[in-house]
Amino acid sequence: MSTVNYCASGFCRGRKGDPTTGRWVIPIDDDRRVGFGEFVLFNPTGEDAKVNMTVYYEDKPPVQLPEFTVKAETNLVLVFPDMNVEAFNNCGYFGLKVVSTVPVIVNNIVIAGVDSEDVKYKGGVGDFLGNIRLSKVWYIADGLNLIFPPDKPRQPFDELEWINILNPMKGDAEVTMSCYYRDKTKDEFKFKVSAERVFNINIEGLVKPNKGYGAKLVSTEPIAVEQTRLIYSIKGIKEWGLNIHFTLPSVPAPLKWNEEIE
Repeated sequence: MSTVNYCASGFCRGRKGDPTTGRWVIPIDDDRRVGFGEFVLFNPTGEDAKVNMTVYYEDKPPVQLPEFTVKAETNLVLVFPDMNVEAFNNCGYFGLKVVSTVPVIVNNIVIAGVDSEDVKYKGGVGDFLGNIRLSKVWYIADGLNLIFPPDKPRQPFDELEWINILNPMKGDAEVTMSCYYRDKTKDEFKFKVSAERVFNINIEGLVKPNKGYGAKLVSTEPIAVEQTRLIYSIKGIKEWGLNIHFTLPSVPAPLKWNEEIE
């Protein structure tokens, strides 16, 4: 448990439409991304927790939300964007810094993807525990960009990933992502994550397809990193959309079994 938690993978866009179909109402016709979520805070201590939350966006300065309380030995469920419509409504990607007067456990539940006209498939939910510290070095053990030819599918869907980065610091972060493939080849990508901003990496068209990899992300500033795997039809995203399959943990340095320094 910690009195500081970081979340990098928030997403809020669109709103619920007809409850009988589950269709979304999309605010911009040429951008069909949709998403919302829940934020759960559990206070297992015997003292009420005073909580202050800072919201970080892709393209605008952070916002400090009004202080709220999580009562002793209870949990509190907050729903995006309803918890603060002004801060979250159609904001796109966002990150959070959660500071509490006593240790709390944070769970960030995210539904995000690309909507489609075909509602026969509505995807899964991402579930992230709050990162209790930042690091300049992060590891991803299981990376994948899976693309099967439609005429020779080995499974009924393709997969890609989003990697979310939160930089809550006052300085820009230069991030180098090194991908180590199973065939012993390597790729290196560089990104700039502006100060007090979130940044999303879509690995589609970036990493090599159909080659599993592990990754190491090295940053000039302490950051938080989270990873989501998504699935879509082998006929393309337009057929039934892009939906969360599951989330994967990213691991911050230093690792206990070596002498690496953050």
